[in-house]
Amino acid sequence: MKGRQEFLRFEDNKMCVTFDFINNNKNFLFMSEIDKICVKLKITPSIIKDSRLSKKVVEQCYPEYFRFRDLLNSYDKRRIYKSEISQRLEI
Repeated sequence: MKGRQEFLRFEDNKMCVTFDFINNNKNFLFMSEIDKICVKLKITPSIIKDSRLSKKVVEQCYPEYFRFRDLLNSYDKRRIYKSEISQRLEI
């Protein structure tokens, strides 16, 4: 990947690794462990590609999460536009 990681963008000058898996308990537990590694090592998971990411993980992995949320709320005070992602991440 190449770019500048800002706000909730999945960009930076680093490598991207993708997992494709079946949605079952075993894989969910595996991905929960991956989440812990991401938080510990400051790895950026993809919000768009991983619909099971929690708000807590995103807050910890995206340093500008709160800045993005605050700017978005100041721009769209009534939160006219909402999506499944914005509701799950409370932005």
